Amino acid sequence: MSAQPPQASRTLIVFAAASLTESFTEIGKQFEADNPGVRVAFNFAGSQQLRAQLERGAKADVFASANTKEMITTIISDSLVVSETQRTSVTNRLTVILPKSNPGKITTLADLARPGLKLDNVKSVVSKVQLGEADAGIV
Repeated sequence: MSAQPPQASRTLIVFAAASLTESFTEIGKQFEADNPGVRVAFNFAGSQQLRAQLERGAKADVFASANTKEMITTIISDSLVVSETQRTSVTNRLTVILPKSNPGKITTLADLARPGLKLDNVKSVVSKVQLGEADAGIV
């Protein structure tokens, strides 16, 4: 019996929205386990930041945007992805989250426009709300 030649290793470069960090990291581990010789390298950031990197010449095998505008208006129209390869793989719903103590006394969406509330960005909002560092967040 002859030995099998070693498989060539390949890196799959994935640009993904920061909100997908946990789920895509888990999916990446499973993909690597199912595909010996393939390593998944992630670049997690905001969809606009990822788009800007692609515009400056960065290369990615997969672009997973959390922002339809970035995907349709810019990425596809500027031919930064291969046309007709885009797919909707996941969807989500915006949800307002509050700490249990509700220090901002938020009861309606209109309350979120009140001056003085502590709000933050998409990636850190859950942590900040859990720690009581924000009165509310939309995730």
